[in-house]
Amino acid sequence: MYIKNWKEELSKDEVYLCFSFPLFKFLEENQVFPIAKDIHKTTKKVFTVFIKNERLQELLKQWTDNRPNKK
Repeated sequence: MYIKNWKEELSKDEVYLCFSFPLFKFLEENQVFPIAKDIHKTTKKVFTVFIKNERLQELLKQWTDNRPNKK
């Protein structure tokens, strides 16, 4: 479910901004889906927006503990 005006409806504390495509794919594979997609004003990079919740926090910890190392 996408929320068109998420910036007005949700506070910064309620959302997680994801700039990593591999992380985005990992979250989707684990049935956590974004509520929006946007483009950063300064960097022009695409990012996805997730509502913070317990499941997201668990997956972010799992990602941090097990993510592939950058070389």
